Amino acid sequence: MTSSTLNTQLAMLVDDAVAAQRIPGAVLRIEKQGLCVFEQAFGRHNVERDIAQQPQDRFFLASATKPIAASVIAAVCDDGLLDLDSPPLRQLPQLHRLSLRDGERVRAPKLNEMLSHMAGMFGVHGASEQQKKLLWNFDVPLATAVERILAQPLDYPPSKSFSYGGASILAAARAAEIATGQDFEQLLRTYITAPLGMSDTTYRPHAGGRRRPVSPLYRPQQDRQSGFERSKFQPPGKDAALLLASGGLISTAQDLARFIHMHIKAGVWNNKPVLSPTTAVRCHHDHGHGLVRPQKANETDDGVLRRARGYGLGWTLQELNADGNANVIYHSGASGSLLWADLTTGLNIVLLTHVMQTDLSELWDAIVKTSKEL
Repeated sequence: MTSSTLNTQLAMLVDDAVAAQRIPGAVLRIEKQGLCVFEQAFGRHNVERDIAQQPQDRFFLASATKPIAASVIAAVCDDGLLDLDSPPLRQLPQLHRLSLRDGERVRAPKLNEMLSHMAGMFGVHGASEQQKKLLWNFDVPLATAVERILAQPLDYPPSKSFSYGGASILAAARAAEIATGQDFEQLLRTYITAPLGMSDTTYRPHAGGRRRPVSPLYRPQQDRQSGFERSKFQPPGKDAALLLASGGLISTAQDLARFIHMHIKAGVWNNKPVLSPTTAVRCHHDHGHGLVRPQKANETDDGVLRRARGYGLGWTLQELNADGNANVIYHSGASGSLLWADLTTGLNIVLLTHVMQTDLSELWDAIVKTSKEL
């Protein structure tokens, strides 16, 4: 099949999703071995004003933030200011006092466990409403949010179970702030966005006088037949106190393709190390100890993105080798975003959209399967 035919198929996949009112708009960018082989915008950036989506538009990433946040913290470890294999006790002495719900005392989680959802802290599933508010209260700064998170009992001892969420990554981000004396936005700029030239990636939507606004978040109308309405949740405004390190980044498809390519090249960008080779490999290594299971809708479900076999430092992992290192890394977000890479072929996929409360797994799967033929 020719590349022209494949590009047409890819465009049809996203066009059909827009036409079916599954998404208001999107940007899809695909690279292979560092070269852009497909980039196109679809649908609308702003539904109410009928403004078309543009390739350079900025999007809220939600949980697709996690690989970037983890890479920032890993880079701090490369500088010797934190240690992936030790608990950050000097920065977070509260880790000395953690216990389970029944009061049993447990050891402090290591930093790599905090970045791979193996720390024992509460996750998305089973969290109380109070715990959920600890992650999404934008009226309190990160330091206060983490104090309150660490006052919660652990759900299980560190390393004994996988529980996906954002609490432990927020705590790790706070440890990095204390270790360096910089806030996490500064750390993002120092270690990732400045070296990679990711000029449109930030936790602060209004920072730097950026020209294009962030694509607003929408959700389907209740009858799912009448288009979209604004989601109650929108990217935090300029006065927000909380920097949501685990899920609050704003970025573009071009910026994110640079970040993914750096990981494909084992931490190197333009012949300069952003992460050490050893640390880059650890980002793609399974820290889940075989506890991460494929998420399938049913026994016949063969969805590409529901074959998760492990979790690294901020990355979901597939195709693990005998050493536990992944050939495929990816992460998705609740706003419809997807970052995906094949480390062996250099295929790099970024899909950004801005719709909440919608299952886009079929679209993600179709894009990945089609892109593999490019």
